[in-house]
Amino acid sequence: MRARVRTKCEPQEAGWELENGLYYNYMGDPGDALCSNMPEESGCENVPIEGGGAFPRQEHIAGPGCVYTSGYNGYRITPGDMKNMRLTRYIIPKPENTVDEEDAPDYEKCSDYFITDLSITTQDHFDPGQLPRVRYGVDNFFAQNSVVTEDIELGVPVHDACWKMFEHISRQRFGKVDLQGFMALWMRQACGMCGFQNIKHDPMIQKCKQQWWDHIPGTEYLAANPYEIPGFALSMQEEYRECRNESALAKYKNSTSLQAKEGPEPKYWVNSTDPFTKLSAELKTMLLMELDSKSIRNLRLVSRAFRHLPQQVHKHLILKELPWFWEIDEIQTRKQEHYRNMYIRMYGEDLSKLGDKLGAQYRQTVKDTIERKSPPETVDWRNVYQTLKVIEKGRIGVRNRVRIWGLLEDIVGRIEKLRNTPEAHKRYELRGEGEDLLNAQPTEEEKEKGMVTHAYYCKRCQGGRIERMVEEEKMDEDKS
Repeated sequence: MRARVRTKCEPQEAGWELENGLYYNYMGDPGDALCSNMPEESGCENVPIEGGGAFPRQEHIAGPGCVYTSGYNGYRITPGDMKNMRLTRYIIPKPENTVDEEDAPDYEKCSDYFITDLSITTQDHFDPGQLPRVRYGVDNFFAQNSVVTEDIELGVPVHDACWKMFEHISRQRFGKVDLQGFMALWMRQACGMCGFQNIKHDPMIQKCKQQWWDHIPGTEYLAANPYEIPGFALSMQEEYRECRNESALAKYKNSTSLQAKEGPEPKYWVNSTDPFTKLSAELKTMLLMELDSKSIRNLRLVSRAFRHLPQQVHKHLILKELPWFWEIDEIQTRKQEHYRNMYIRMYGEDLSKLGDKLGAQYRQTVKDTIERKSPPETVDWRNVYQTLKVIEKGRIGVRNRVRIWGLLEDIVGRIEKLRNTPEAHKRYELRGEGEDLLNAQPTEEEKEKGMVTHAYYCKRCQGGRIERMVEEEKMDEDKS
């Protein structure tokens, strides 16, 4: 869980600690923080917390230059950016001989596990957050991210945003949400510190993960909701412009202009030795579809035959290189609805205000939009692609989405590999006809072959832990 330090313009509930709701400093007295001692430069201040009793505590209020590491600066990340990231869902084994709930999603009905609703309070260490309802009669479990040997009901905590992203990738790869596969992998490769054994996390996570989370300025993206990104869909809708030569406005101007004349096409020098100039447009497009963006850039440097890229190539690059942008079609539909509502306001749903003075082509465009007829592909995908590349690292929610998408692709790839492992399919006593044949519990054969590696630490995070200990020892030596 991540903490947030509110600004002086925000209410008290906009700041919170690592575990419960109100802000509290785990890292020591906020008065010791550098920014507290340089308020003219940082804009920070410390105020007493009401009800402190015999040992009054202080709340740190962030200024624009805050570098306090016990919580993220409220000027750099909003409560909306962190929406629901302190709350949790839990994956829990179904009780034996249970009947599936009627409203359970399909992926639960063919699995040994179910996933709870989003908690309404924050998890406190191993005590789960309060849930809005009890499912399958399970109301007591141990919230833990690694396999425990004790005979206790286990609930694997997952962020709602991360789980929804897993659903996207799982459907792309398997055509379904593979809850059974997720837990089968977890039972074999769980890591209490990083989720799954030796998964490649952002290097900054190792730097931030001390005894308590170290909120290093600049790492706010690690706490941002990657699924619900405030204003992302709306801002991208603005970038869904039509190609200039295909837009309704251009068609209107062309249909009403009486004096416009096409000038002679500019002539470009053509290299007679360039073999690509001899290819048809169709073949050039087919070639471009096989290349990544870097190869396309290099190709354009050596051949003027690729000076202008077809719009479909840019859309292909979005689907291929930016798969985390799953709103690609949804936003286009919203944009069309925006135009539809605009045309209705301008001309009426029956087009009674359209008149006869406007060109026939423009009138037809307006009519088709209002009737929701699928228009020809006219989106400027080049502009959409370029915008996504800019915000990929600029907006904290998008940056975190890109990071988590990479992790989930690794996890789904491991599930696919596990499903192709014969040892994992030796399963008996199925609960029902729709039961998944993948055994979530590792078999004895898998254990004997060393295929079960779950532990509280994996080699990767254990290495990071040792590095931190060495650094701390050096710091102590320097102080002495």
